Amino acid sequence: MIPKKLFYTDRHIWASVEGEDGNLARIGLTDFAQSEYGDIVDVDIFEPGFGLRQLDPFANLVAVNMTTELLSPFTGKILERNDSLAGNPEKINRDCYGDGWMIVLELKDPDEVSSLLRHEEYADLIETKSWK
Repeated sequence: MIPKKLFYTDRHIWASVEGEDGNLARIGLTDFAQSEYGDIVDVDIFEPGFGLRQLDPFANLVAVNMTTELLSPFTGKILERNDSLAGNPEKINRDCYGDGWMIVLELKDPDEVSSLLRHEEYADLIETKSWK
């Protein structure tokens, strides 16, 4: 399942652009990634107020099949994190596009969204199983 309204990275992160000026993004792990990783057993998300540059890590994720850093699709500042994942990281496996979201980021440059993939492009990427 690849929601059409979201943007995607080739590192399997999704982003929902929000806010009146399109200057906020809710960010999480894609369904493809969570299924490849297997059961997620821990996630350590950076705190609100933390500044990020595009492709900086915003979380460390531990799953049955791997441990990885999740990279920000945008430059900005973390406004909110999903603290409910601390005790329930399996929410990412169950509902990665809903209750399994990870952070809300205030975007420094909303134009960075143009560097992300639309759902058709992301579907093509995962069809070839191009795992990065």
